[in-house]
Amino acid sequence: KIKNFFLLLSHHRRAVTPFFVSLIWIVGRFVRSIMQLSKAILVQFFWRRLQEFRQQPRHLMVAILMATSFWLWLGPRAGILWFTLLLFMFFRWDERLVGGAALIALTTCPILFFLKKDEIAETMAVWTFFLLVMTIILQIIHYWRHPERLKD
Repeated sequence: KIKNFFLLLSHHRRAVTPFFVSLIWIVGRFVRSIMQLSKAILVQFFWRRLQEFRQQPRHLMVAILMATSFWLWLGPRAGILWFTLLLFMFFRWDERLVGGAALIALTTCPILFFLKKDEIAETMAVWTFFLLVMTIILQIIHYWRHPERLKD
């Protein structure tokens, strides 16, 4: 069937080629606009975080020191996870971002298993578990800080 499709395309090359060229151009423009939008959002996100770091340098220093100690004691994975948890906890960032990262990591696991990348898939499953635990911890802290929201 694929051979017949390409045979058909070769016979109708003059009619089909402009369609594919315009389709590729439209998809390219769409991807370019999405990348520009996401770049603007990321710049704004990181600019806000930088301002928060300047306003509360002690929280940042405590997070760095604790994450470094966990890095040296338990390894780089523990340091990265603790640093992420402490940043979200100290600066009161939205814990749903960690939950979203956990869902993305969870989504990659079956794809990696399907592609026979079992070792990487198992590592992603472990990261997913840690991110879900972080989300639960951050949710508990959020409800502890704002008990009035628990009544909803």
